Amino acid sequence: MMQHPITVCGLGLSALILPCLLQGSPAIAIDPGPITPPAKISAVQIAQAPAETALKLTLADLPQGFIEPPPAVAAQMVQQLEALSGQFQQSGVSPEDFYVYIHPTRLQVVVGFNGVVSDRELFDYYLTQSQQPEQQIKITELIQQRLAPMDGIDLTRYETLETVNGVGDRAAGIHLGLTLYDTQFSSDLVTFRRGNVGLFTAIMYPQDQTPLVELLTLATTLDQRI
Repeated sequence: MMQHPITVCGLGLSALILPCLLQGSPAIAIDPGPITPPAKISAVQIAQAPAETALKLTLADLPQGFIEPPPAVAAQMVQQLEALSGQFQQSGVSPEDFYVYIHPTRLQVVVGFNGVVSDRELFDYYLTQSQQPEQQIKITELIQQRLAPMDGIDLTRYETLETVNGVGDRAAGIHLGLTLYDTQFSSDLVTFRRGNVGLFTAIMYPQDQTPLVELLTLATTLDQRI
């Protein structure tokens, strides 16, 4: 048995950090208790990813209207993402290249980061676990418990997002429904691995809108740069 947050690879904790990016509250880490890993997990020794490879989204990858947040806001958002990355590291990834972009008039947010995967089998195992119905029930319950003291925020939906399954060597995606101060939001999130590189990216948008850019497009753009 081992202690490991069920929010591995950003899938669960993102339900908390994305609303936090809009309201400025601290990110919340969730630990559901012991999870049993596969019977045998061999560590994969790897070389570091090439430093010249730019594995992050830029404004040039996004539709017109997205901007970088003001420096003070950007710094706070990166701190939130760094808190998320602490969970990411526990599945064998050292995160870097954090990015946050917002569309101020459409209230849409794009976030993400990447890192070198030190144990592919462990990383892939938790990606697979995050897609299991019984684990998703646990994640949903834990997120709802953590959100309960936060006025105006509620998780309304948590489901597997199948459209990203062809990205990378292994991928896991989710679609979330969130209520933020009487406004309904959706969020599409993906964590995937290609070779020794793990990546996480997400887009959040009002539920009555379509995302200005599809998650699959964002993921594919990143995947092609590996």
